[in-house]
Amino acid sequence: MILIDFNGAMIGQIISQKMDKDIDDLRVFILNELRKYNLKFREHYSTSDDTRMVVCLEGRSWRKEVFPQYKANRKDVKKKPKLDWENVYSMLNQIVEELRENSPYIFLQHERAEADDCIAAMVKYTQAFGRGNPVMIVSSDSDFQQLQRFKNVQQYSVLNKKMMVPENGPTTYLIENIMRGQSKDGIPNIHSPDDQFVAENSPRQKSVSKDLIAKISGVIQFDLGKLEDFLDDSQIKNFIRNTKMMDLCDQIPKDIVEDIYKDYETQNSNRTDKGKLMPFLMANRHRLLVECVQDFF
Repeated sequence: MILIDFNGAMIGQIISQKMDKDIDDLRVFILNELRKYNLKFREHYSTSDDTRMVVCLEGRSWRKEVFPQYKANRKDVKKKPKLDWENVYSMLNQIVEELRENSPYIFLQHERAEADDCIAAMVKYTQAFGRGNPVMIVSSDSDFQQLQRFKNVQQYSVLNKKMMVPENGPTTYLIENIMRGQSKDGIPNIHSPDDQFVAENSPRQKSVSKDLIAKISGVIQFDLGKLEDFLDDSQIKNFIRNTKMMDLCDQIPKDIVEDIYKDYETQNSNRTDKGKLMPFLMANRHRLLVECVQDFF
């Protein structure tokens, strides 16, 4: 199974190439990117009908329901580059709907989940019933490295054009991130209160030492009962808070995971017509893509 982090794979290049005006240019770009990754990975990661390429899209995050400060301090990327973002997203929505109807790929989106959740859910899906089909995650987001705890999972960085492997292993990677937090997502470290990044005049965070990370990583392996040997009550509370926000393997609400499974299975069982893509490309006068249409399958 090839799992595409749609925004992560596309938005950076949309910004750099300033593709905010012409829907034909944007459509060709997106189709070429999907074709490129399918061609690159299909031999080893799309070996049967139930392991086709899956494109994962953003929705509103359930994490804001649990932790209102989640991403509350994030600078909107639309404020930085001078692009017509309203038009970009309008075009992207139209193209996604076109590709849902005419491409051989599955598009997953949940109203209460991020693309990260869709990707993590599908990774878990491959573990059930002994499937174990090989999975390639196409994204530069380092958060997905934790999913390499499953032996069938690898990740390719769109930005660096190489495989991503957690230096000290996926479990240690996750524990370190839980302890350090993620300022870009408004998640403080274990020393800091929930409103660290949104309250006015908050003091600078106390840093989390490498020694403490090593101790926690070496003994707990997510046995929260052992945290009290190293952390006080406030730090334990914050560790649990961060685990809820950052653990993609075990913390996504079960109802959301089940919805994603059902959406995938419904699309997969109904995806029988592979004859729609060629007429679609011809109708939109994408001649060069017509010539390499087999690369999409």
